[in-house]
Amino acid sequence: MRLSGHRTSKIETSDEPVSLLLVSPSPDDHKTLQEIMRDSNWTIHHAPSLGRARALLRDESVMFVICERDVPPGTWKDVLREAVSRAKPLSFILTSPHADDYLWAEALNMGAYDVLAKPFRASEVIRTLQMAFLHWKYQREGKTRPAPA
Repeated sequence: MRLSGHRTSKIETSDEPVSLLLVSPSPDDHKTLQEIMRDSNWTIHHAPSLGRARALLRDESVMFVICERDVPPGTWKDVLREAVSRAKPLSFILTSPHADDYLWAEALNMGAYDVLAKPFRASEVIRTLQMAFLHWKYQREGKTRPAPA
């Protein structure tokens, strides 16, 4: 799958492996994210359901979560609660084709880092993940987080 007009950009990270969990019932979301991130050193795990997301959050060293608004049999709020209960910090990004100011405010108030609109745009995904990486790094070091751009 080739995204038209798409040029990948490597996200600046440390030398350590970076792991992202995409929680979405859509296989197309996973394919698109893999295409956008193909030149990066990020490992992408895919969870099509709430149960699989919980298992991967428990079993994998995930640093970032991109989560669809609706995750059968629950919602993004269930995944966020699971994610923030972990001992290690992570950055949670909500995604929805119906992203609006209300959803963005609700997500940030509950502890999400940002909201990505769907369909995914490569430049927006890369910009958001670059900022999320800095946020995660500052959290891990106990510093103040940079605000979403």
